[in-house]
Amino acid sequence: MSILDEIGRQRTAEYGGAARKDIRALPEKVDENTPKFAIDFLDYYDNPERGQHPNSTGYYSYTSLAPMMNFFPFTQIETISPRPLLFIVGENAVSKYFSEDAYEKAAEPKELFVVPGATHVDLYDQPEYLKITLPKLDTFFKQYLK
Repeated sequence: MSILDEIGRQRTAEYGGAARKDIRALPEKVDENTPKFAIDFLDYYDNPERGQHPNSTGYYSYTSLAPMMNFFPFTQIETISPRPLLFIVGENAVSKYFSEDAYEKAAEPKELFVVPGATHVDLYDQPEYLKITLPKLDTFFKQYLK
């Protein structure tokens, strides 16, 4: 049975009154097999000193996976041109390949700005990386938003 079939059955069940099925966006617990990127995300999103929001449950609707599976963000990325694109990515980001793929498919003007030593989550709030990214954004916006 495919995941889309499962999602369809769940959506039908919910329409009929069944309880909504939610899934956790991050691991419930950390052990020696937990990837570093998952630990980084937990440290940000489950940490009230960083990115945790009091209204966030950390879960999302299982049926919302279907539209996510049908979203292809790079399908017409070249049509953004001539509007400029700036991709900022951490050198050690688990998502780095997304930015690299998008950059390759995008038309000019475009720039891929890699932040040395940073992970994906580091770029959210870590001062040593914000000192690099914020001036870059400032320069980019001043150049293109006239």
